[in-house]
Amino acid sequence: GDLHSVNIEYSFFHMSTSQGRDLVLQGQSFCGGFGNGVKYPEAIKCLEAACDLEYPPAFVFLARMYRNGFGCPKDPEKSQQLRVKGWEGLRELAITSPDDDLVQLALGDLHYTGLATQKNLEESVKWCTLAAEKGNAMAQCYLGFMYDNGAGVTENKEEAFKWFLLSANQSYAIAQYNIGLMFFNDSGIPVNLEEATKWFTLAAEQGCPDAQCKLGVLFEEGIGVPQNIEEAVKWYTCAANQGYAMAQYDLGLMYDEGKGVPQNALEAVKWYT
Repeated sequence: GDLHSVNIEYSFFHMSTSQGRDLVLQGQSFCGGFGNGVKYPEAIKCLEAACDLEYPPAFVFLARMYRNGFGCPKDPEKSQQLRVKGWEGLRELAITSPDDDLVQLALGDLHYTGLATQKNLEESVKWCTLAAEKGNAMAQCYLGFMYDNGAGVTENKEEAFKWFLLSANQSYAIAQYNIGLMFFNDSGIPVNLEEATKWFTLAAEQGCPDAQCKLGVLFEEGIGVPQNIEEAVKWYTCAANQGYAMAQYDLGLMYDEGKGVPQNALEAVKWYT
């Protein structure tokens, strides 16, 4: 009888782990866009459902949403509670499923922030590299960021570009935005405003607010594109409606000055505040 109940528990554990994993993958696809558009609220629903199944990486990725205010108000306290819960389960999964890219990425994230375990950037790079080499687009983007900023590795813009591009070619929106930035800024990659605009547009069309705001600036100033104030207002509005503070301020200015929109002091104040 005991053996029978152990087998039932074992198979239930495997079923809920595999369901939890599927839900996290679904959540990541909503979070990254992958050609279908960034949908943070749907990502949160998937991650919450995976947390209900007690799948440890889900707690870490949901914590990231609350830490950054992706599709929810920023809540550092809730983020911290989720991370601690994720860390408890991940220590076990690191032994039982060390080759799982979601486990690797979650461990990379925890070691990077140091909010549940001790901050260890070298350890973070190790885990993110393992996941990135398996083709995980989010991990590739993380790794690009680490090489771009010299976090846990020697700063290397070419290596950053390589990982961002691998991720962006999977239509991961934030990586598309970062590739755009590398072409836009003088960052070791030759400046190419046409390429920068192409990548910003791909990310913006998926709903990435950073890219939408950047496009707004390019159209307002006529950088790399013909100046188009109405187009600038369009992109500022897209980002502002997602709660992106810089775009809200820029949109407020447009209403204040009557640029591309009828002058409207009340609308300006709404966006400033």
